[in-house]
Amino acid sequence: MNPTTEDDDLLLQRASANLLAELRTRIDKVLWKKASASRDVARTPHRYVKERDLWRTLALLDPFQGDPQLLDTHLKFLLPPLVDAYLQTALSKEHIDSTKPFVPLPRAVCCILNSFCKVRGEKIIIGFLNNEPRHLEPILSAFERGTVENRDSTKRTKNPGLVWEERYILLLWLSHLLLVPFDLASISAPAQQCASLPEDLTGLPKDLPGIPIRILPIVLLSLRSATKERFAAAKLLVKLCLRPDMRAAGLLDCLTNWALASVKASETKSVHIHKNIGLLSFLSGLVSSGTVEEIGKYLAPIYHTCAALPEEVSSSAVARKLVIKTYREIANHSLQPRVDFPDLEGVMEEIIESLLQSVGDGDTPVRYAASKALSVISLKLQQDMAEEVIEAILGYLNENVLWEGNIRDLRAVDPLQWHGLMLTLGHLLYRRAVPNSQLPAVLNSLILGLNFEQRGTTGGSIGTNVRDAACFGIWSLSRRYTTKELDSVDTREVHSVNDVGETQSILRALAVELLVAACLDPVGNIRRGSSAALQELVGRHPDVVDHGISLVQVVDFHAVGLRDRALGDVALASGRLSPLYRRALFSGLMGWRGIGALDAASRTVAAKSIGKLSMFDNFEHVDTCSGAIQTSLAETPKRDVEKRHGIVLALTYLVEECVESSMTDSKAIRATCSLTQLWQLFDGPLALKEENFTSVSLRPEVTAISILSLISALAELSLFVIQSSSSAVAQWNPRVMQTLDYCLRRTEDSVHSAIPSCVQRLGLLLPKEERRSISKSWMDTFTYGSKISSRPSGHAIALGAIYCTIENAAQRDHTAILDALASRCSDIVAIEARVVAVKSIQLTFPAIKLDEPKLISKVAEALVTGLNDYTINQRGDVGSLVRLEAITGVSNAWKQGLLSHGFDSAGTEQDIFAAMLRLSVEKLDKVRNQAGQCLDELESTSVNPSTFSSFGYFRHRLSSVFEPPIKPRWARRGVLAGYVTAAGMGSESVLQASRLALVDLLETMPAEYSHPDDGSILDVANILTELLRDNLGTDRVVLPLLEVIAFLFDAGFLQKLVGTEFK
Repeated sequence: MNPTTEDDDLLLQRASANLLAELRTRIDKVLWKKASASRDVARTPHRYVKERDLWRTLALLDPFQGDPQLLDTHLKFLLPPLVDAYLQTALSKEHIDSTKPFVPLPRAVCCILNSFCKVRGEKIIIGFLNNEPRHLEPILSAFERGTVENRDSTKRTKNPGLVWEERYILLLWLSHLLLVPFDLASISAPAQQCASLPEDLTGLPKDLPGIPIRILPIVLLSLRSATKERFAAAKLLVKLCLRPDMRAAGLLDCLTNWALASVKASETKSVHIHKNIGLLSFLSGLVSSGTVEEIGKYLAPIYHTCAALPEEVSSSAVARKLVIKTYREIANHSLQPRVDFPDLEGVMEEIIESLLQSVGDGDTPVRYAASKALSVISLKLQQDMAEEVIEAILGYLNENVLWEGNIRDLRAVDPLQWHGLMLTLGHLLYRRAVPNSQLPAVLNSLILGLNFEQRGTTGGSIGTNVRDAACFGIWSLSRRYTTKELDSVDTREVHSVNDVGETQSILRALAVELLVAACLDPVGNIRRGSSAALQELVGRHPDVVDHGISLVQVVDFHAVGLRDRALGDVALASGRLSPLYRRALFSGLMGWRGIGALDAASRTVAAKSIGKLSMFDNFEHVDTCSGAIQTSLAETPKRDVEKRHGIVLALTYLVEECVESSMTDSKAIRATCSLTQLWQLFDGPLALKEENFTSVSLRPEVTAISILSLISALAELSLFVIQSSSSAVAQWNPRVMQTLDYCLRRTEDSVHSAIPSCVQRLGLLLPKEERRSISKSWMDTFTYGSKISSRPSGHAIALGAIYCTIENAAQRDHTAILDALASRCSDIVAIEARVVAVKSIQLTFPAIKLDEPKLISKVAEALVTGLNDYTINQRGDVGSLVRLEAITGVSNAWKQGLLSHGFDSAGTEQDIFAAMLRLSVEKLDKVRNQAGQCLDELESTSVNPSTFSSFGYFRHRLSSVFEPPIKPRWARRGVLAGYVTAAGMGSESVLQASRLALVDLLETMPAEYSHPDDGSILDVANILTELLRDNLGTDRVVLPLLEVIAFLFDAGFLQKLVGTEFK
């Protein structure tokens, strides 16, 4: 990722004002009819909304899911109009059918409100719903009408009734309206006992008011739903049962006993999973919202019911989460004074044991619920029992931990269990439930969690959530514990603290760990979480962390959002603050978060940072860093390709930084000279076999790129040392050339891009005769009939690169190289090999002198061959790849003055310019655009790339050769040769624009010549006829040409030639 690219949250913040303004506009458009200008009347809501407008409105809310707080200040303007529009529609009691592509307004409002609940949370949105008691009746009636329509099969096709979004919003609204502070009997109309209740619901109070009687069938039906309305129904039922008037009427006892009996009955009957989850939601809501006086007598029955759930129900993650929430509230109620709970101690042990098992659950919501429940319960327990719980958590963290000397090996532990345990420690610290005596052990676990990483069977990371939970734990510790309490922790007892070379307090150790995580972690959320925890640590404990304020300013929450920026700019800026931070960052960059990262881009940035960090201290530190990198390289297995790639790149950038510093600081020359010993690595850890460059499983292109970069850096280093100090360079290692030959056999573009600088620097380091010998051996690989003659080998790139380092004895060597490369431009070799050959020829341009016409002629002929490559196979017009590269070559040759250009050119140079004119108007967009840009640079004009397919562009190209004074015939022929492909068989937009430009040109022309310098329709027709005669065997030209001629007949231009010399 480009380090200058802005992260999404910053883009969202900048765009939020426009998005919210558009959202308000769209909501008004969806809800209200246009107000009359003649009189001041209340706005009238629509009856229907277009589906297209509704989805566009919902799409404006989706971006805010990443940062929903941006909506808070605007909710008071966005939500009340939705509520008002719905109430106006509901109060009208008008029946509105559903007809596509239209949506009834009430349904559209509920869909928008549901989207708000999804983005911002229902607890926030429900507060904006109107809670006036007078609206209870119309909303309940609207729900009842929709429920009846759902049951009526005769109306189902015309109006399916309420969709689940409507039922969900209305249930939430009804639960909000039930907060009325007076009895429901005072606002209820008389109602008969409803007959649509479950058969097993017996003992329902007979004197219930009308509103509960109408609500119960709706709620009990929604409890069986598979959507969010199930939880809204449970919330409504809980609020209804816990009302004082309903408890007095016996509704709480009736529904609680019914729910318990229904869940128990599922042990013997067929299980309806959604019904049981709905009932569990109701029971969980009761123990969460009710007081001991209200539901105390049901705590034990609810606990035993949850503990005995059938396997079909407990297999649901939602059910397990509800059970854990229920256990938490039961424990909270039972641990209160004056609560008589049978066998309380045994029940607490069972609950805690169950929660400890649940923190390793395979579903994340269950682990979150279990960790929170453990922390809440531990806070209520006596101190000795709470300490036992924490000891149990720490004991689970030591399971399956292997030791390699003094280093813990966490590869065998369960990452899901560690995630839950880290979350539990974080919640315990947030509630200050961890005593000071256990802080060292807890901190040791948190630091281990912050550095936790496991790789899956496919090589992917599976330790992200553990590190995230550890960030939360350290943030909680920094927030809840005082500086004095944390300073009392002995750092020597926290064994996981990295050894950074000096004694320090635990706060400084935590700051270093958070800094490393904030700069190097591969996951953006972890980097930001570490940054937030570091800010909390520095802010809550001032004057403890070295350069704390400056560090927080550098490691900003937004600055670490992009990994390239965090690995590069932020890490380097932090390293400048203190040697302590530099050593910690260097150590981290040498690990799995730096040069051992999963992606090559991150390893490259990490290697650059290692090179720059090594130069911050005095130059004696360079040897230390180099030694550490070499040691890591020696310990890396040969098959660990990714890590070796990162290590070799780290050596590369270390050498490059050292050479760059030596150019401006003479004190660095001695340290630079010592690095020439790195050549000996090719006799040791880098003595790679051929399989490392050929086996697909070993990712040979990655190895080749890193090796080429290192050879290039070492060659530059050796050249600098020779030039600056006349010191003897380390003995030349012949194995380097063998390794280089392995790299040159690769065909990837990424490898080819690293070859030129490597070969040129290495060529200058070699004796002259050896350069000639090597170039000859590379030319021998192009012998036709050999195994690699037709492949796009890197030897061609190397040959062009070494061209500049070879002295041209009577032009024999240079001529031989250009002949070899030019032969690769023909159709004898594969198309990719031709592209590589044209690229290689461009590398020779800096060494070709203007007084070498034979060499320039060979270059020009090769470029003409590339510009006219129209090879077509099953992949399509693959010759366009060669044409594109040839266009780049022509542009570079023109810029360097090797070739002349313009309408006065002659010979091969004229052929090149004519071909460029042809390609600038051909049908393929990429080719046309690149050729057009090249010609525009010659004309010193600036054209927007998006206009290369426009009428204006085609008209400009035609005018440049046909309008007075007309250009030479070869130029006009070149333009028309390419033009007919666009006007005859181009894409629809190109065909229309090009034909319109041709018509516009011909309308300004006379039929015959009126002056030698004027264009005419006869001239155009003659050139088209000539093209047809010369290309009768070329379908690529003939077919579009006939299309253009037919078009000119249809347009009536060729009929104007009657009576002229046209034949």
